[in-house]
Formats: sequence, structure tokens, C-alpha cells
Amino acid sequence: MTKTFFKRTGIIATLLLSLLFVQTVLAHPLGNFSINRYSRVTIADETVNVFFVVDRAEIPAFQNRTNIDTDGDDVISAAETEAYLNQLTPDLLNNLNLTFDGTPVNLSLEERTLTFPEGQGGLLTERLEMMLVAERPAGNGQLYYADNNFSDRVGWQEIVVDADGVEIDTAGLPTEDVSQALTVYPDELLSQPLRISEVTVGVGVAAGTVDNSSTNGAVSAERGTDARFTELINIEVLTPRVVAIALLAAFVLGAAHALSPGHGKTIVGAYLVGSRGTAKHALYLGLITTITHTAGVFMLGLLVLFASRYILPEALYPWLSVLSGLVVVAIGVSLMLGHAHRLSEKKSGEGKDAEGVHSHFGIEHSHVPPEGALSWRNLTALGVSGGIIPCPSALVVLLSAIALQRVGFGLLLILIFSFGLATVLTLLGITFVYAGRYFERATQNHQGLIRALPVVSAVFVTLAGVGITLRAFFETGIF
Repeated sequence: MTKTFFKRTGIIATLLLSLLFVQTVLAHPLGNFSINRYSRVTIADETVNVFFVVDRAEIPAFQNRTNIDTDGDDVISAAETEAYLNQLTPDLLNNLNLTFDGTPVNLSLEERTLTFPEGQGGLLTERLEMMLVAERPAGNGQLYYADNNFSDRVGWQEIVVDADGVEIDTAGLPTEDVSQALTVYPDELLSQPLRISEVTVGVGVAAGTVDNSSTNGAVSAERGTDARFTELINIEVLTPRVVAIALLAAFVLGAAHALSPGHGKTIVGAYLVGSRGTAKHALYLGLITTITHTAGVFMLGLLVLFASRYILPEALYPWLSVLSGLVVVAIGVSLMLGHAHRLSEKKSGEGKDAEGVHSHFGIEHSHVPPEGALSWRNLTALGVSGGIIPCPSALVVLLSAIALQRVGFGLLLILIFSFGLATVLTLLGITFVYAGRYFERATQNHQGLIRALPVVSAVFVTLAGVGITLRAFFETGIF
């Protein structure tokens, strides 16, 4: 009775540990990359008024600043602001489409305001507000409005419809101002942000419709531990004591970040348990994941600084996830082929020959690795797949360090943050290793179950890789 209890407890503990970290590699929100749009369309008796807002998050605002600050003195003058708006406004208006019963209605600019609210890590964001007006033909009909600006960028896109002195059919229309003109992003909608690009409103006639397109990534700036990490670079006075406290905080926040969704923790656990890994293997995995993660931040930072005109940094995230998923699939397939090879070897002979053992000059050795043997190549690939997607908050710290001329401090923060990340990933890996060993001891009288564990692990890794790859492909927008 006692042995049975412990066996079942071991099985349940291992399963619960795995389920606790069932998360995919795709986890980092792209809030710091987003360009968010908002339109409030007010239909009056003779006019249509549109309050239009473009809100650039930290990274696109950082990239766009050189287009505004043309003399490069880090001060945006009134003349530079006016010149920038004169260049930008026509393009924005050309991508706003307003018709009434199919007849185009021209929107004209009444006023505009450009501000630079402070964002994460001391970086500035960019907010443009425009009041637009158009003359509306008299009578009833169908009013159509579409915003096609920045359609290739991730971000929140909201259209709100209301009326002033006229009757409209609000059935099915977005009449609630969810984001309050891009000043508040509801937490429950961050993973599925609004993507309303067009509306059709019945003015005194048929019901309106709304096109709520599929989402393309998270919107708001990262919250919680990642947001607190970005604030460390913005500390005003850097005394030795303050720097020490900041580095300690970076380590703790990196550790907390490791517990957030991502980094392939479930896949790592399945691989280590199924392949009978050791603490040494878990340490190596944590090290490779951290090196890859940190290097990815630096590479993406270089892209933001020098090549973002040709490649959108946020567009790389889904493709990096595709690559990560394909690597996991390859590892899973490799594991399954290895197990199939060992099985065929066992069936092809008897005794020691069944295990692939041969004798040369009187010395026995095996050409077939033992059941569940780990491959350092697979371990390296698995570590790379878990760390290949750089952390946006670390990128914000890097760019903030450059803007604040604190490059050394910023690099140190990122390294310590990554070290905290590595520490937790390694400890989790070791936990999986010992949980797997406890599982084997608890089920030692069930050799069939123990032999099946590596196969189950290989199948799980393969299916997880397929799931990651398919999800990432859909997030690329090619379908």
C-alpha cells in the first residue's frame, strides 16, 4: 500500500511539475514596438468629425526621432515639429477613407498636436492628435470609414462611433471607448488587442457593421517585472551603493522574468526527464539559453539603430519563433529516430549483440548509445531555441542606455538580468532532472513504463515544436 502510494505520488508530482510550466516559446509582448491608432467618428447633421490619434511606443518613437530632430541637437524645436507634421499629415489623410453611399467625402484638418510623453526606461513615446472634419451629404445612407495607416505594424487599432443630433443604427457598432483615446489599455485585452480597421454606419437606415480584424500581437508596454527592469536605467544618481542595489534588483527581476511564459521550460523539462539528464546538462542548457537571449538583445538593438528602415524589428519576432519551433521539431524527430534505431538493434540480435555491443581485439564496446543518452548538439540547439527570442524590455534598457549615455551601466544591467534568468532556468532544469529520477525510482517495478518514458518525451517535444511552429506561422501574417 505504501509503495503504491509513493509510486502514484511520484507520477502525479512529475505531471504537476510539467503542467506548471506548460508554456510556449512565444511569450514576449511587443508593446514597446507598437504603433497604436484610434479614431472617434462623430456623425452630425451636416458634418462628420473625426478625432484621430497615433501613439508610437518607445522603440518606434526612438527610431522616428531622427526624422523630427533634423539638426541632431536632441532638442525638437517648433520649426522642426511643424516641418515634420507638414510632411506626415498628408500621408495620414490619404490612408483615411470616408465615403457616404459610396461617394468619397474629403476630410480636412482643423487642428493637430504633437507631444512626447515619457515611456519606459526614460525613453520618450510620441503622440499625435488630429481633429478632422468633413461635410456630410444630407439625408439617410451608409457612411463608411476606414483607417489604413500603419497596417503592417503591430498595435492597438480602435474606432468608436457616436452621433450628434442624428439617428444612427448602433447595432453591432463599437460605441464604447475602450482605451479612452489610447490612454488606457485594459489588461484583459492585452493579449488580444483591438484591430478595428473599418466601420459601416447606417444613418437613419440599415444596421452598421464593423470589421474587427485578427490581432497581430500584444499592444501595451510590458508590465510587472519587465516594466520595473526598464526603470533601473533611469536612476538619476549612480553612487556605488545605488549601482549595487540596482544590479541586485536586475538579478531578481531576471529571475522573475524566467518564470513568465516562454523560454521553452516545458520542452526542456520533457527533454531532460526523457533523456535522463543530469545537473550538468541543466546547467549547460541554462548557460546556452542565456547567452543566446543576451546576444539576441544586442543584435536586435543594432537592427533598431542601423537597419530598421529596411527591416521592421517586430516583424522578426514571429519568424524567430518559427525558427525556434522548427529547431524543437528537429530535436524531437532526432530523439524518435534514435529510439527507433535502438529498438531495431534490440530486435535484430540476442544478448549483448541486441544492445549493439561488439568485440574488437578482445575489448567489448557499443556503437549504440544507452537508452535516453543525451546529445550535446541537441542540448545546444534546445538552449538556442529557448533563448533566441530577445526580451523587449532588455532592448528598451539598451536603447535607453545609449540615449542617456550610460552604455556601460546598461550593458551591466542586461548581463545581470540575464544571469538571474539563467539561474532560475538552471534550477528548474535541475528540478526536472531530480523529479524524473524520483519518478523512475517510484516506478522501478514497472520497467515497461520506464522504457516508454523516453519515447513519450520524444513525442511530446515533437508535438510541442509543431504547435510552436504553426502558431508562429500564423503570427507572421502570411496566411
